[in-house]
Formats: sequence, structure tokens, C-alpha cells
Amino acid sequence: MAENPADLTPKGGLSAAMAALAPEEAAWLVRVLGDPAARAAAVDDYHARSALCRLLTDAAQRRDAAMDTDVGNVPQIIMQYWDQGRPSADVAALMEGWRSAHPGWDWRLFDAGSARAFLSEHCAAEAVAAFDRCTHPVMRCDLFRLLHVHAVGGVYIDADEECLAPLGNLAGGAELAIAARAWLHAEEREIAPDEALASGYDAGAVAYYVNNAPLCAVARHPMLGAFATHVVARLLASPDVPRVDALTAPQHFTRALLAWMLDDDGLIARAGTVRILPRWYGAYAREHWLDYKNTALNWRN
Repeated sequence: MAENPADLTPKGGLSAAMAALAPEEAAWLVRVLGDPAARAAAVDDYHARSALCRLLTDAAQRRDAAMDTDVGNVPQIIMQYWDQGRPSADVAALMEGWRSAHPGWDWRLFDAGSARAFLSEHCAAEAVAAFDRCTHPVMRCDLFRLLHVHAVGGVYIDADEECLAPLGNLAGGAELAIAARAWLHAEEREIAPDEALASGYDAGAVAYYVNNAPLCAVARHPMLGAFATHVVARLLASPDVPRVDALTAPQHFTRALLAWMLDDDGLIARAGTVRILPRWYGAYAREHWLDYKNTALNWRN
């Protein structure tokens, strides 16, 4: 980590992470940043996306000590979703944890009906039509979180996550905050991104990506707007409704983030407006396997 506190700014964190790259990685990154065709190819390549996410996650760790301790311009809104009826007792208990840990915040719970009403008031007719085409609760939740956070800002939290700490410093002055995740190929399991970085795995041993939850942003964030527009268009154009993982899964969200950050060579400038969270799980939240995941509410079943 850089010793000069000035180097712990968002841009300085990225610069320090770049300086720590192996020579061949640094040379590849220079090509990506300097060539529009290379940038487009990197966005569409699984391994290149992982390499870029690893860089951004490393940069986030290096700069965390200098991040502000308030949410900046992100509205103090927590939004959660449960598709039909009242949440089960285990889900309700986790949701209450988020609400009670944030006195003074606007905590909102939507179901399919109230979500559609919100979209009718705040979004274009195409967004409502796309929501109506969603065939699974997870698909509706994935689309609605994008549209809600884009419309009014705030933080979306998954229903299966326990609150470990208040979110007062989540965005750290950034305009968009999202969680890093990592997959250890050899053991076929998730690994904490900070643990993966510290373990010194060879390139390709770990896949780095970003998740679409939590979703923390200012209102009208351009990256969320562009991705939501893409998802709505796909839903309306497809004769058959795509699978959940073909539209809004983390790999598609990761691609959308990197496409926005690399557009017009904007990686350096836009890195200062995005906070990647290497320690979302463990610092802010704990994920639980709840009973509903053994039912049809789990899209994988």
C-alpha cells in the first residue's frame, strides 16, 4: 500500500493496483486502455472481465482507508423485495434487522403489485411492459431493483442477507457501490475476494466479478440506466422470455459495469466514482440459505 495518504484516493488506489501488476498484465492493460477495439474485446471476454474486476477489487482494498465515512449523495433509502404475500418468518426477521439498524432511513418493501405501481409512476411504459413479461419472481426482482435504484437512488438489499453493520459508510462518497465476488475454480466454491487476493493464486485460478446486490447508487446513475434499458429491450424483443441467468445475472451486470467504465477510455476517471466492496460479506452482511431457496422461488430449482 502506498505510504502517501494522497495516493489512497480512488484514483490513487487504482494507480497503486496497476503498479502491482506483473509486467505481462501491465502490458495487456496498457493495450486495453489505449485501443477501442481491445476495450470492446475485453468486455466480451470472460477472462479479461475477471482480470479487470481483480484490478478494481485490489484498488478498492488499497483505497478503503481513505474513503469518506458518509453515503455522499446516495439517498438514505433501503429497498427490499418479496414477490407475493407476506414474507416468511425467517425472511421477515432478516428484513427487520436492516430496518431497525437504520433509524431515520426510508426502508421500503415491495411486492409484485406495488413494484408495478411504482414503475407505472416513475418509469416509461416499456419498463412496465418488460416487468409484466417476467416469468419468475427472481426475474421481477432483478429488473425492479435496477429500475427503482435508477429512478430514486438508494440501496437494494437481498432478502436472504443479515445486517451486520449500518450502511453509513457504504458508498464512501462514491456514486455507485457494488460488491466484489470471487470463484475458486479448483475447489468449485465462492471465496472472499480479499482472501483470494491475499492468497496469491495464479491468474485464471480465481474468477472475479461483481454482484447485482447490494445495489447502492445515486439517482439516475448512467451505468444502471444503460443496463436497465438493455434488459428492458431484450425482454420486449425476445419472442420467448429469456432465462433469468441470460438477462440480469452477475456476469451480465459485470459486463455492463466494465463497458461503462471502459467507454471512451474512462477507466481511470470513472474509477473515482465507483466503490467496489471486497468485504461486503463479513463487514456488512451475512448470506443465509433460507427455506424458500428449496422451493420454486429459487429459479435454479
